[in-house]
Amino acid sequence: MKIADGKKTLPRRLWAFLHSMRLAVALLLVLTLVCVLGSVVPQGSPQAYYQVEYGPFWAGCILFLQLDHVFSCWWFLLLTVFLCVNLVLCSVLRFPAVRKRWKTEFCLEKRIREGREDFLFSLEECAVPAEELFARAGFRRVQRSGRDEGTLYYAVRNRAGLWGSWLCHVGILLIIAGFFLGQLLSLETYVYGLPGDVLPVEGTPYTIGIDDFSVALREDYTVEQYTASLTVTNAETGESVSGQAQVNHPMDAFGLRLYQNSTGWSANVAVYRDGALLETTRLCAGEYLTAPDDPDLALLFEKFYPDYAVTDEGRKSLTPEIKNPYAQFSVYYESQFVTSDVIRLGNRVWAGEYAFVFSDPQEYTLIQVLRDPMLWLTALGGAVTLLALLLCFYLRTEEIWTVKKEGQTFLCGRSRKGAELLRERAEAALRETSKSGRKEKLL
Repeated sequence: MKIADGKKTLPRRLWAFLHSMRLAVALLLVLTLVCVLGSVVPQGSPQAYYQVEYGPFWAGCILFLQLDHVFSCWWFLLLTVFLCVNLVLCSVLRFPAVRKRWKTEFCLEKRIREGREDFLFSLEECAVPAEELFARAGFRRVQRSGRDEGTLYYAVRNRAGLWGSWLCHVGILLIIAGFFLGQLLSLETYVYGLPGDVLPVEGTPYTIGIDDFSVALREDYTVEQYTASLTVTNAETGESVSGQAQVNHPMDAFGLRLYQNSTGWSANVAVYRDGALLETTRLCAGEYLTAPDDPDLALLFEKFYPDYAVTDEGRKSLTPEIKNPYAQFSVYYESQFVTSDVIRLGNRVWAGEYAFVFSDPQEYTLIQVLRDPMLWLTALGGAVTLLALLLCFYLRTEEIWTVKKEGQTFLCGRSRKGAELLRERAEAALRETSKSGRKEKLL
């Protein structure tokens, strides 16, 4: 319903805005900018990381706008929903019009009535039937139409190109829907451990057993390949799947994809008090432990050097082989820093009446666990979009037909894209079939 001055009512204006191209372009621009920010700002890191890397002001902005987990924050998902609604409405509302054009647009009567052709050539010199001329121009299926002025001909090719734009909307919609649902239903987590460890996958009934882990080195000590032999077990059914995960060669099991993500060093740390062993714990670099009977005392295992040396560049490991093993550590008491140093494995780190001893260094593996049940939908959207682009740019809809004007027969043509190419092809076909051209060949 319209109001008295002829303007649309507010509901109609909102409806028109929801399926407008203006909204689609604006949402795509905003989402593109957000995706760029999401690729620049590290995702999923602790808040302290952003404070250190960006400073208090920018860290506050990042955390307030939820740019630390932008692809799953509420406002990004809301923008995605609006874009999906816009694309759905555009696709649904445009489908009847495209289907009608598909069925009724391409006919001789309409072209003659409109009189909008891209070129018009006289057929006075043409020495072959119209069907052959059309075939030379690339048109195979020719329609005849008997009229008072004589028989006229019409042909269309690449009519499927009409669906390119519509299918492009559908493909983008499927990609966005696959990404959106994937964010809601997907799983991404990490597990790390040593051979012999059985690690639970958070949020699932599965466990990952690390059967073996090896690092293949070249002669110059650069890494050739990391290989983790894994066994994934469904704790509910007892079913297991074994395989290997390597860099760029993930393992698939129960819909999970396991990637060999990275590796690091670990070591046993024995805690003594007054010479008596209290406990032995396996620590990975970056982890810490507290004294069993004094939780205020903590030891942080910072870094491991398998072949330790002090050079002009500072502390480093000359090779990845365990030749001169040292551990870098820090000691804290009541959350206050006490000391930091490096120590050869087997020697004791003293902290009052306590002593810590590093031993048995071993590399651990970090496995990334991914599950995206909507990956097929995203792949389908990509295939549909690719098909749409092929239809838009490579299957240009072209038409040619004949008309009678003032006792002469003319060849007409029309193409919404690539009209000049169609003109050149039709002109070349006319030259090949002209009477004068045939006489020149005979001579």
